[in-house]
Amino acid sequence: MRHTFGRSVTDWTMDLGTPTTTEISETETETSAPVVAKGPATITFWSAAVGGVQYDDLLNSLGSPVTSIVSSDGSDGLRIGTIPEFQGPPDVYVMWAEAGAGTRTKMVATDIGDTVAGLELSTTYLAALQTKTKDEGAVGQFLGRDPDSDSVTGLRWTSPPVSSGGSGGSTQGVDASSGAYSADKTGGIDARAAIQAAIDDVAAAGGGIVWLPRGTYKIGCVANAGGTGAAGGLQLKAGVWLRGDGIATRLEATGTWSSAAGIVGIGDTATSRPVRDTRVSDMWIKGTAGTSFGTPASNVYGVLFNTASITGEPDAVHRLHDLWIWDTQVGIALLGTDDQAMQVQRIRGRHFAKQGLLVGREDGSGGAADNYFLGVDISSANMGGGSCAGIEVYTSNHHFAQCKSWYNKRSTAFTAGATYKDGAGWYINGTRNIFTSCEAQDNGGHGWLVRLGKNTLTACVADSNNYYDNISGSAAANECSGFYVSSSVTEITLSACLGFDRNGTNKYQKAGFTIDAASRNVAVTGVAWDNRQTSGSATPLDGLVWINGAAHSTHEVRVESAYGSTRATISNGGTAAGGAGTVQKRQDAGGGATVYTGTTMADVPALVATVPGGTAYYRWEAYIIYRADATQNARIGVRVGRDGASGTVEAQWQAEYLTPAGAAASEYSLSSVGTTRYVVTDGDGAVSSSGYSNQRSVRISGVLFAGSVVVTATLAIQVAENGGTGTGVRVVDGSYLVVTPGNYS
Repeated sequence: MRHTFGRSVTDWTMDLGTPTTTEISETETETSAPVVAKGPATITFWSAAVGGVQYDDLLNSLGSPVTSIVSSDGSDGLRIGTIPEFQGPPDVYVMWAEAGAGTRTKMVATDIGDTVAGLELSTTYLAALQTKTKDEGAVGQFLGRDPDSDSVTGLRWTSPPVSSGGSGGSTQGVDASSGAYSADKTGGIDARAAIQAAIDDVAAAGGGIVWLPRGTYKIGCVANAGGTGAAGGLQLKAGVWLRGDGIATRLEATGTWSSAAGIVGIGDTATSRPVRDTRVSDMWIKGTAGTSFGTPASNVYGVLFNTASITGEPDAVHRLHDLWIWDTQVGIALLGTDDQAMQVQRIRGRHFAKQGLLVGREDGSGGAADNYFLGVDISSANMGGGSCAGIEVYTSNHHFAQCKSWYNKRSTAFTAGATYKDGAGWYINGTRNIFTSCEAQDNGGHGWLVRLGKNTLTACVADSNNYYDNISGSAAANECSGFYVSSSVTEITLSACLGFDRNGTNKYQKAGFTIDAASRNVAVTGVAWDNRQTSGSATPLDGLVWINGAAHSTHEVRVESAYGSTRATISNGGTAAGGAGTVQKRQDAGGGATVYTGTTMADVPALVATVPGGTAYYRWEAYIIYRADATQNARIGVRVGRDGASGTVEAQWQAEYLTPAGAAASEYSLSSVGTTRYVVTDGDGAVSSSGYSNQRSVRISGVLFAGSVVVTATLAIQVAENGGTGTGVRVVDGSYLVVTPGNYS
């Protein structure tokens, strides 16, 4: 601020006239000279009486910059010698003036009186401000600018600004980082109290937005957060939307969390609250400081809702969307009986000691039904090595779409038939839920563990679970499956689901689909490939495994499975030994070029089927198209075998073919372990030629039985010449063998 100088009674340029001497007494004289106003004179201004620096930042009476001031010569209406009014440099009250006489004279600003009066006004301002802050204002208001020019303080109590709401109406909104709240966004101090004050005020004003601009907000835990009687960080209140600026807004837990509670919450694990219509969006919620991963924080939940006893509409209708949640004990927990009609969308959760998403209470006491989940992505749960899945559902009537649970950890050995959710992608212990286009990938445990029925899974995927990167301790490969349907399940549908292991040479997912035979009314249509019950097995029958008995008559199960070039359609059949399915084998063009000579029966490699034993019945059919030597003719038969030295394997079968004379022939053969039975069929001599005119065919059908101690049984189609050495027997491509489990009562 510049101050005014000049044109006061003391601001003149002068000079002395001719001196005169007057005798006062016989011994004394007195010399004097008149003072004469003089102008024009150029005046410079300095910071000290001697030395110092020159002030050359001046403004003349017209406001123009000058480096010196010229006193009046009388032509400007001022008396000669008058120093005109001007302004000195900013914030300078006193200057030393020099007009060429070699001495300097002090000049004081002429507006110093106004400054003193301003000091008196400041005292009045402070008193008025104290009165305003102590005795005025209402809940939800803040101190804003007063447009009244007569206001002593320039401030007045103001309601929060109004911004356009998402529904087309208007929504109250405050910036919690500025104004009356000024929540610290540098991460330097705990901002919980300031943000909670904004939440409380906006709720009291009828609801609206509490905005957290980009920055880091430390959130501590208190026993009575928001005066609610619940422990936690921030306690939401009815109608409040806590909104950030995307991942640039980060809430970080700080201090001691002595009991389980949410960084953002409604109630805690033990205390519920009647709060409805809240919303949390567009922020990063983190249990540890910084942008890197840290050890998941104990007792810290990212979001914990325990809503109950609301009035009016029975559903809380909360909204959670566009959130990043890291490094907490639990990511999101929805525990209240009124946490219903919620929408949870576009959530990315990583690095949890327990669950990433917990819907309902683990003890089965209810909570959180009838909600919608879209695009929830959970990974690296169960970091604490406990008994948790990435996503756990304990309640009913939820809809999950395009959600994923992956890379969750497991450190314990799987026990077949047990309630085992360690490291699983999904644990479903509720009913009447719908899962559409959801996935479990690379989990240490099962991909999907379904404990209760009346659920529907459509186009869901289990990709490479029991994954070696995520198992440790006593957990081992080939223990957990893609989909595991437990014994307590009744009425469930898995439609167009995939269960596979994509790993190169080492397969770890035990089975694509494992179904406990004690379940009832199970319908499965799916595809499986490259699963393995053991590290050395290589069979498509691992696509579907039945445990604890044979499939019940209520089941409708069909899984198309593959391993390498082998395919199997696995249907309702099953055994205690671990599963069965339709095996379909076909002679291809390359194999069809092989010619078999001599009288020793030899397997046709493409027409050999291996199936599980364990008191199992199969029906089978073979259709063999061949060419044989016209003189020697052909022997075509069946061989059966087993994996061990004991156990019963039997095949009864009937062959249908034409005799050399063209008449129908029918022969019955019985085959036991280690014995081959065959029929002699016609040949026309053109073994290596092509064309239909020289082909013959045999159809064989029968029943195969594998006893209780037999683990696997083999059924093989064999061929040989009937006598001597001729031009041989050739099995033509297109020949096939089909072995199907029998489900007899």
